[in-house]
Amino acid sequence: MNVKNYPEITEIVEHKNYLPSISVIFPFNIKVGMGVELKHKLKTKRDEIEKELLKSYPADVVASLMSKYTSLTENLKPQNMHQGLAIFLSPWFQKTYFLDFEPQEKNIIDSSFEIRDLIYNKNAVSKAILLLLSANEIRFYLVSPAHVTKLNVDISNRIEAFMANTLHDVEIHHEKSERRDKAMQLFLQNADEGIALALKDHACPVIVAGSEKYIGHFKKMTKHGEVIEDYIEGNYLESTPAELNQLARESFGRIQETRSRKIIDQVEDALNKKLLATGLKEVWKQATEKNGRILVVEKNYRKPAAQGAVDEEIITIGLDHVPFPMEDAVDDVIEKVILNGGMVHFVDDGLLGKYRRIALITYHQ
Repeated sequence: MNVKNYPEITEIVEHKNYLPSISVIFPFNIKVGMGVELKHKLKTKRDEIEKELLKSYPADVVASLMSKYTSLTENLKPQNMHQGLAIFLSPWFQKTYFLDFEPQEKNIIDSSFEIRDLIYNKNAVSKAILLLLSANEIRFYLVSPAHVTKLNVDISNRIEAFMANTLHDVEIHHEKSERRDKAMQLFLQNADEGIALALKDHACPVIVAGSEKYIGHFKKMTKHGEVIEDYIEGNYLESTPAELNQLARESFGRIQETRSRKIIDQVEDALNKKLLATGLKEVWKQATEKNGRILVVEKNYRKPAAQGAVDEEIITIGLDHVPFPMEDAVDDVIEKVILNGGMVHFVDDGLLGKYRRIALITYHQ
């Protein structure tokens, strides 16, 4: 097993192929009143799963699973940034994960767990550190499309703290504007140090907002160019939380678009080098042969299938008489790639149309 890129799913894939493997995934809204809403949703989901299980499994097996479900979910405590929940349950395994994005609601009873949402949770842009720059003050926030939290980063947040330091670097008879320019440089370096501190507690993209002048200076001196994924021109120090949420939503869209464009460029480059498998059947074959380096899939692409005569082959049509078809072969491909050390990226529906919605960059032709 090699899950070096996704250590968080190790325990899930170690418990695969236990019937029934139950995956319950749904969004929630903390603002509505988390305690009451979540308890009601969990009760509804319990009833749905119990009803479905009783169609195929003995009552004592179902009762045991429902008891585990209740124990697993009775004391859940989501945080403000969480927007969804994933519950995994089988006779030998039970685990919950909070999600930072709003997932599609689904109940899946299969021979393995639905892991796509956990992978998407890692890749999705759902929260970011927002640095607000101005001539006199800097502020840090943790933002999502629905929540904003001010971060207390242990640095000086006003330029006055640096004005005195400029006396040693700029002669007293020089213009005050020169002193302020020097102070600004120190101030921006201080802001960049603040990013390093914020990243220790929040591993997520960084957005920097400020005037064109300050952004220009900051770009030249920052040491965090790789994690700063968006710059926004404007002064937002007086913005309301709702306005910062909207700013985050727009920024996340740009970040996701840029990431997707880079991924599609990689796919096209692999095609030119004859290192690309396209379509579910060919991707399945290469993934089974451990020839998958980067899997790219449209985020809502799902396809039932059945195992063919050999491991490298699947059947995607005429499944009516197949006794135990895979409910979603795409998830099984995702798992194969991850277990063999590959990476998985999701893109918006429609971006992989000419590749039949799924593509695998391979190690060799």
